Amino acid sequence: MFAEIAKTFLEFLKLAPRYLIALGVMAAILLFASEEFLRLIGVFELAQDNRSVLGLTLLVSVSLFTISIGADGVSIVKSWWRTRSFYQRVTDRLNCLTEDEKQILRFYIAKQTRANVLRYDDGVVQSLVSDGSRPSGASINTSMPPCFWPRRPFVCGNGSLKTVP
Repeated sequence: MFAEIAKTFLEFLKLAPRYLIALGVMAAILLFASEEFLRLIGVFELAQDNRSVLGLTLLVSVSLFTISIGADGVSIVKSWWRTRSFYQRVTDRLNCLTEDEKQILRFYIAKQTRANVLRYDDGVVQSLVSDGSRPSGASINTSMPPCFWPRRPFVCGNGSLKTVP
């Protein structure tokens, strides 16, 4: 008996918010509508016999819908924060580039390309690889994706260590 009730309750929790709104509205109508209206649609006795269940349904559906709205809000804030922190890391890393690294990256901007042929044993190329400026698997044909900065400490051009959150 308890297992069936728990299973039913868990299935209710899995409902999408739009269904919770519908359940809440129906429960609110059955609880708060006038007696004449309920008699007109033929559910007055049902509403009177099950007021506690309808009240509980209204309370749970409103609570779950509120939690759903709150979770969506938290998700939006987290997404905004991640984007903000990404751009902050990119800005910090670009401010710490050496002149040789800038020269390599200028080629991509000037030629409007995402590929370049560089020497793999070049130390500047290796520093860009270690910073995540390009995929480490590509050894000769280097690619510059838009999301290339790592979430870890890196060494600025002047030799100081810069940590990024």
